[in-house]
Amino acid sequence: MIPKIIHFCWLSNDPIPEKLQEYMASWKKYLPDYEFMKWDFNRFPKESCPWVSEAFDAKKYAFAADYIRIYALYKYGGIYLDMDVEVLKKFDDLLKYPYFLCSEHTEGGPEVAAFGSTGGAEWLRDWLDYYNGKHFVNEDGSLNTKPLPKIAIEQLTQNGYHFVTIKRPEDIAENKNSKDICLLPSDYFSPKSYADGKIYLSNNTYCIHHFTASWKPIEQRLEHKFWNLLGLRPHRIMWHVDNLLDKIKNKFRKK
Repeated sequence: MIPKIIHFCWLSNDPIPEKLQEYMASWKKYLPDYEFMKWDFNRFPKESCPWVSEAFDAKKYAFAADYIRIYALYKYGGIYLDMDVEVLKKFDDLLKYPYFLCSEHTEGGPEVAAFGSTGGAEWLRDWLDYYNGKHFVNEDGSLNTKPLPKIAIEQLTQNGYHFVTIKRPEDIAENKNSKDICLLPSDYFSPKSYADGKIYLSNNTYCIHHFTASWKPIEQRLEHKFWNLLGLRPHRIMWHVDNLLDKIKNKFRKK
Protein backbone atom coordinates (compact mmCIF):
# COMPACT_ATOMS: atom_id res chain seq x y z
CA MET A 1 0.00 0.00 0.00
CA ILE A 2 1.38 3.38 -1.00
CA PRO A 3 1.21 5.76 1.99
CA LYS A 4 -0.59 9.10 1.76
CA ILE A 5 2.56 11.20 1.60
CA ILE A 6 3.30 13.87 -1.01
CA HIS A 7 7.03 14.50 -1.40
CA PHE A 8 8.34 17.68 -3.03
CA CYS A 9 11.71 19.43 -3.26
CA TRP A 10 12.49 23.06 -2.54
CA LEU A 11 16.21 23.40 -1.91
CA SER A 12 16.35 27.19 -2.00
CA ASN A 13 15.87 29.61 0.90
CA ASP A 14 13.98 31.92 -1.47
CA PRO A 15 10.18 32.23 -1.23
CA ILE A 16 8.24 29.80 -3.40
CA PRO A 17 7.06 31.64 -6.56
CA GLU A 18 3.39 32.56 -6.66
CA LYS A 19 2.65 30.41 -9.72
CA LEU A 20 4.03 27.31 -8.01
CA GLN A 21 2.01 28.13 -4.91
CA GLU A 22 -1.12 28.13 -7.08
CA TYR A 23 -0.34 24.62 -8.32
CA MET A 24 0.43 23.46 -4.78
CA ALA A 25 -2.92 24.84 -3.61
CA SER A 26 -4.54 22.15 -5.75
CA TRP A 27 -2.69 19.52 -3.72
CA LYS A 28 -4.30 20.66 -0.49
CA LYS A 29 -7.67 21.04 -2.19
CA TYR A 30 -7.86 17.47 -3.46
CA LEU A 31 -5.55 15.75 -0.96
CA PRO A 32 -6.45 17.28 2.42
CA ASP A 33 -5.75 14.06 4.33
CA TYR A 34 -2.25 13.56 2.86
CA GLU A 35 1.01 14.41 4.60
CA PHE A 36 3.15 16.92 2.69
CA MET A 37 6.85 16.27 3.10
CA LYS A 38 9.08 19.11 1.97
CA TRP A 39 12.62 18.07 1.07
CA ASP A 40 15.23 20.72 1.75
CA PHE A 41 18.71 20.61 3.25
CA ASN A 42 17.25 20.43 6.75
CA ARG A 43 15.66 17.11 5.91
CA PHE A 44 18.36 15.94 3.50
CA PRO A 45 21.89 17.11 4.45
CA LYS A 46 23.54 18.48 1.36
CA GLU A 47 26.89 16.83 2.14
CA SER A 48 25.34 13.36 2.37
CA CYS A 49 25.45 12.94 -1.41
CA PRO A 50 28.27 14.35 -3.61
CA TRP A 51 25.97 14.40 -6.64
CA VAL A 52 23.36 16.55 -4.88
CA SER A 53 25.96 18.87 -3.39
CA GLU A 54 27.77 19.42 -6.70
CA ALA A 55 24.56 19.88 -8.70
CA PHE A 56 23.27 22.45 -6.22
CA ASP A 57 26.55 24.37 -6.15
CA ALA A 58 26.50 24.43 -9.97
CA LYS A 59 22.99 25.96 -9.72
CA LYS A 60 21.50 22.95 -11.49
CA TYR A 61 18.83 22.51 -8.86
CA ALA A 62 16.61 20.10 -10.80
CA PHE A 63 19.49 17.62 -11.04
CA ALA A 64 20.01 17.81 -7.28
CA ALA A 65 16.30 17.09 -6.84
CA ASP A 66 16.55 14.09 -9.21
CA TYR A 67 18.39 12.04 -6.61
CA ILE A 68 16.28 13.24 -3.70
CA ARG A 69 12.95 12.29 -5.30
CA ILE A 70 14.02 8.67 -5.76
CA TYR A 71 15.57 8.56 -2.29
CA ALA A 72 12.40 9.97 -0.70
CA LEU A 73 10.14 7.35 -2.27
CA TYR A 74 12.58 4.55 -1.51
CA LYS A 75 12.85 5.52 2.16
CA TYR A 76 9.25 6.44 2.95
CA GLY A 77 7.05 5.49 0.04
CA GLY A 78 4.38 7.88 -1.17
CA ILE A 79 3.96 10.14 -4.19
CA TYR A 80 6.53 12.56 -5.58
CA LEU A 81 5.30 15.72 -7.29
CA ASP A 82 7.24 18.46 -9.01
CA MET A 83 6.02 21.81 -7.74
CA ASP A 84 4.61 22.72 -11.14
CA VAL A 85 2.19 19.78 -11.04
CA GLU A 86 -1.50 20.66 -10.73
CA VAL A 87 -3.66 17.98 -9.10
CA LEU A 88 -7.15 17.44 -10.52
CA LYS A 89 -8.41 14.57 -8.38
CA LYS A 90 -7.45 12.22 -5.55
CA PHE A 91 -4.83 9.51 -6.02
CA ASP A 92 -6.62 7.26 -3.50
CA ASP A 93 -7.68 4.52 -5.91
CA LEU A 94 -4.04 4.10 -7.02
CA LEU A 95 -2.60 3.59 -3.53
CA LYS A 96 -3.40 -0.14 -3.53
CA TYR A 97 -0.80 -0.76 -6.22
CA PRO A 98 2.93 -1.22 -5.50
CA TYR A 99 3.72 1.79 -7.70
CA PHE A 100 2.36 3.92 -10.52
CA LEU A 101 4.14 5.64 -13.40
CA CYS A 102 3.15 6.99 -16.78
CA SER A 103 4.94 7.78 -20.01
CA GLU A 104 6.09 11.29 -20.84
CA HIS A 105 3.73 12.94 -23.29
CA THR A 106 6.42 13.94 -25.77
CA GLU A 107 9.50 11.74 -25.39
CA GLY A 108 7.94 8.45 -24.33
CA GLY A 109 10.22 7.76 -21.36
CA PRO A 110 8.92 7.53 -17.77
CA GLU A 111 7.38 10.75 -16.44
CA VAL A 112 9.32 11.62 -13.27
CA ALA A 113 7.37 14.74 -12.27
CA ALA A 114 4.52 12.69 -10.77
CA PHE A 115 4.87 9.07 -9.68
CA GLY A 116 4.30 6.92 -6.63
CA SER A 117 5.63 3.79 -4.95
CA THR A 118 5.71 1.81 -1.75
CA GLY A 119 8.82 2.29 0.35
CA GLY A 120 11.85 0.03 -0.03
CA ALA A 121 10.98 -0.98 -3.61
CA GLU A 122 13.75 -2.95 -5.30
CA TRP A 123 13.45 -1.04 -8.58
CA LEU A 124 13.93 2.28 -6.74
CA ARG A 125 17.02 0.91 -5.00
CA ASP A 126 18.44 -0.24 -8.34
CA TRP A 127 17.67 3.18 -9.81
CA LEU A 128 19.48 4.90 -6.93
CA ASP A 129 22.53 2.73 -7.57
CA TYR A 130 23.27 4.87 -10.62
CA TYR A 131 24.48 7.62 -8.28
CA ASN A 132 26.83 5.47 -6.21
CA GLY A 133 30.30 7.00 -6.50
CA LYS A 134 29.10 9.31 -9.27
CA HIS A 135 29.81 13.03 -9.41
CA PHE A 136 27.72 15.68 -11.11
CA VAL A 137 30.87 17.59 -12.06
CA ASN A 138 33.14 15.49 -14.26
CA GLU A 139 36.93 15.54 -14.00
CA ASP A 140 37.16 17.80 -17.06
CA GLY A 141 34.78 20.30 -15.46
CA SER A 142 31.80 19.39 -17.64
CA LEU A 143 28.46 18.61 -16.02
CA ASN A 144 26.59 15.31 -16.02
CA THR A 145 23.26 16.68 -17.24
CA LYS A 146 21.71 13.48 -18.53
CA PRO A 147 17.91 13.77 -18.01
CA LEU A 148 16.44 11.59 -15.28
CA PRO A 149 14.03 9.67 -17.60
CA LYS A 150 17.03 8.68 -19.71
CA ILE A 151 18.94 7.60 -16.59
CA ALA A 152 15.92 5.52 -15.55
CA ILE A 153 15.78 3.73 -18.89
CA GLU A 154 19.52 3.03 -19.04
CA GLN A 155 20.03 2.11 -15.38
CA LEU A 156 16.98 -0.08 -14.96
CA THR A 157 17.43 -1.80 -18.32
CA GLN A 158 21.01 -2.65 -17.33
CA ASN A 159 19.60 -4.21 -14.16
CA GLY A 160 17.30 -6.48 -16.13
CA TYR A 161 14.08 -4.46 -16.01
CA HIS A 162 11.73 -3.96 -18.93
CA PHE A 163 9.41 -1.01 -19.46
CA VAL A 164 5.97 -2.27 -20.45
CA THR A 165 3.21 -0.05 -21.82
CA ILE A 166 -0.18 -0.69 -20.22
CA LYS A 167 -3.63 0.82 -20.68
CA ARG A 168 -5.12 0.82 -17.17
CA PRO A 169 -3.91 0.71 -13.54
CA GLU A 170 -5.34 -2.79 -13.04
CA ASP A 171 -2.65 -4.07 -15.40
CA ILE A 172 -0.03 -3.21 -12.77
CA ALA A 173 -1.49 -5.75 -10.36
CA GLU A 174 -2.10 -8.33 -13.07
CA ASN A 175 1.51 -8.21 -14.29
CA LYS A 176 3.37 -10.84 -12.26
CA ASN A 177 6.84 -10.25 -13.70
CA SER A 178 8.84 -8.44 -10.98
CA LYS A 179 11.24 -7.13 -13.62
CA ASP A 180 8.51 -5.39 -15.60
CA ILE A 181 7.91 -1.69 -14.94
CA CYS A 182 4.46 -0.76 -16.19
CA LEU A 183 3.92 2.65 -17.78
CA LEU A 184 0.42 4.05 -17.98
CA PRO A 185 -0.50 6.34 -20.90
CA SER A 186 0.69 9.94 -20.53
CA ASP A 187 -2.83 11.30 -20.01
CA TYR A 188 -2.84 9.89 -16.45
CA PHE A 189 -0.23 12.26 -14.97
CA SER A 190 1.33 14.18 -17.87
CA PRO A 191 -1.31 15.21 -20.44
CA LYS A 192 0.48 18.42 -21.39
CA SER A 193 2.79 18.35 -24.39
CA TYR A 194 6.20 19.88 -23.73
CA ALA A 195 6.54 20.40 -27.47
CA ASP A 196 3.50 22.61 -28.13
CA GLY A 197 2.07 23.33 -24.68
CA LYS A 198 -1.32 21.81 -25.48
CA ILE A 199 -3.13 19.85 -22.76
CA TYR A 200 -4.83 16.59 -23.72
CA LEU A 201 -7.12 15.83 -20.78
CA SER A 202 -9.10 12.61 -20.42
CA ASN A 203 -11.25 10.93 -17.78
CA ASN A 204 -8.03 9.22 -16.63
CA THR A 205 -6.19 12.44 -15.79
CA TYR A 206 -5.13 12.83 -12.15
CA CYS A 207 -2.74 15.74 -12.57
CA ILE A 208 -0.98 17.98 -15.08
CA HIS A 209 2.74 18.64 -15.27
CA HIS A 210 2.96 22.24 -16.49
CA PHE A 211 6.67 22.29 -17.38
CA THR A 212 7.38 25.72 -15.90
CA ALA A 213 11.09 24.78 -15.90
CA SER A 214 11.79 27.61 -13.47
CA TRP A 215 15.16 25.99 -12.79
CA LYS A 216 16.26 26.66 -16.38
CA PRO A 217 18.10 29.88 -17.32
CA ILE A 218 15.76 32.52 -18.70
CA GLU A 219 17.46 32.40 -22.11
CA GLN A 220 16.64 28.68 -22.48
CA ARG A 221 12.99 29.25 -21.59
CA LEU A 222 12.74 32.09 -24.10
CA GLU A 223 14.42 29.95 -26.74
CA HIS A 224 11.88 27.17 -26.19
CA LYS A 225 8.98 29.64 -26.59
CA PHE A 226 10.58 30.99 -29.78
CA TRP A 227 10.76 27.55 -31.41
CA ASN A 228 7.18 26.81 -30.33
CA LEU A 229 5.97 29.98 -32.04
CA LEU A 230 7.65 28.81 -35.25
CA GLY A 231 6.11 25.38 -34.90
CA LEU A 232 9.53 23.70 -34.79
CA ARG A 233 10.72 21.01 -32.39
CA PRO A 234 14.55 21.12 -32.25
CA HIS A 235 14.62 19.35 -28.87
CA ARG A 236 12.95 16.35 -30.51
CA ILE A 237 15.68 16.16 -33.15
CA MET A 238 18.41 16.39 -30.50
CA TRP A 239 16.73 13.63 -28.49
CA HIS A 240 16.98 11.29 -31.48
CA VAL A 241 20.58 12.39 -32.12
CA ASP A 242 21.51 11.63 -28.50
CA ASN A 243 19.91 8.19 -28.73
CA LEU A 244 21.77 7.46 -31.96
CA LEU A 245 25.10 8.51 -30.44
CA ASP A 246 24.46 6.31 -27.40
CA LYS A 247 23.78 3.31 -29.64
CA ILE A 248 27.01 3.95 -31.56
CA LYS A 249 29.00 4.24 -28.32
CA ASN A 250 27.50 1.02 -26.94
CA LYS A 251 28.29 -0.78 -30.20
CA PHE A 252 31.97 0.17 -29.98
CA ARG A 253 32.12 -0.78 -26.28
CA LYS A 254 30.90 -4.29 -27.13
CA LYS A 255 33.68 -4.63 -29.68
